[in-house]
Amino acid sequence: MISLNATLFVQIALFLILLFILNRVMIQPLHRLILEREEHFREKREQLVAVQDEISRLAEDYEARLRVAELEARESQLALRKTVGDEARGLVTSAQEQVAAIHEKVRSEVAEELARARQAIAEQAELLSLSVTQKVLGREV
Repeated sequence: MISLNATLFVQIALFLILLFILNRVMIQPLHRLILEREEHFREKREQLVAVQDEISRLAEDYEARLRVAELEARESQLALRKTVGDEARGLVTSAQEQVAAIHEKVRSEVAEELARARQAIAEQAELLSLSVTQKVLGREV
């Protein structure tokens, strides 16, 4: 059986002293270290959430700017196509007008040459008919 004598009180006192010393030397530093570690992980989680939010915001901003850039590119491409189409139509119209003017000029030149040629042929025909008539009649007419 357990005897209650002075050694029991000494053992309780030694146990309490040991508990106090272990608490100061081992348990409190470990507890403080665990708390610091938990605080560190909590801060890192908060930083991670903040970084993820920033990444999401930047991705959304990037996508919005990309959509705007694509829209502007399409608009400028359409405007460029319209401008090029208008210029091409203008050039074709100008070329057609030039061809029509050259065609009319050539037509008038040909008509003038034809009129001169007819005049020359008429004159030569008259001279030739006079010459033939003189030779046939044997006298001047």
